[in-house]
Amino acid sequence: MLANAALNPHASEMPQDIRWMNAASAALAGLALAAVLACGLVKLS
Repeated sequence: MLANAALNPHASEMPQDIRWMNAASAALAGLALAAVLACGLVKLS
């Protein structure tokens, strides 16, 4: 990936990959938060 970006400086792969990783980490954090909230609701009820 880095070699490809170095060989082809006009390729816009890096920003898109970083955007995908940010979206994936945000989705994982949201799922973890939803799981914690669900467990808390189950324990409270």
